[in-house]
Amino acid sequence: MVSLLVGKHYIHAFTVATSKTLVTNGIEETMCRVLFLDDSTMELISSHDLELLETCFTCITVEFTTTDSSASASKEYFAVSTGYIINDEPDAEKGRILLFEVTMPARKVSLVVEREFKGAVYSLAAIGGRLAAGVGSKACRVYMWFLSFFLRGFRYKCSI
Repeated sequence: MVSLLVGKHYIHAFTVATSKTLVTNGIEETMCRVLFLDDSTMELISSHDLELLETCFTCITVEFTTTDSSASASKEYFAVSTGYIINDEPDAEKGRILLFEVTMPARKVSLVVEREFKGAVYSLAAIGGRLAAGVGSKACRVYMWFLSFFLRGFRYKCSI
């Protein structure tokens, strides 16, 4: 089942979240994965398997400005939000934001940031170079992307 689809025309790629349910010895197990497809041929560029019980909720593109001592540049990424869904729990205990980069011209996909949260990350939105995330049952939280010589990731900015 294809649940989400988002594309970016300058890298000529789509991101698709898929899920597959298998029944083994009467036990139902759902496996999810994120696919990166060519936007004209629909050929598979790359894929990323999510963990057991992890479901994808949102796929978006987001543009962050990176600054280091030499220059400032803007780069676009695919952001994916997830949650670990266990059948008897009313709300997911944890989730993740995964940030993927597609390098040109080879179109190599790499996971650049993985951040775990308490509660499922139900929604994402790109807001002026920042990433807003709906985490669990809390208010919307805004995170800033940061990149330094040794470290890159998300820094909590504020709640809305």
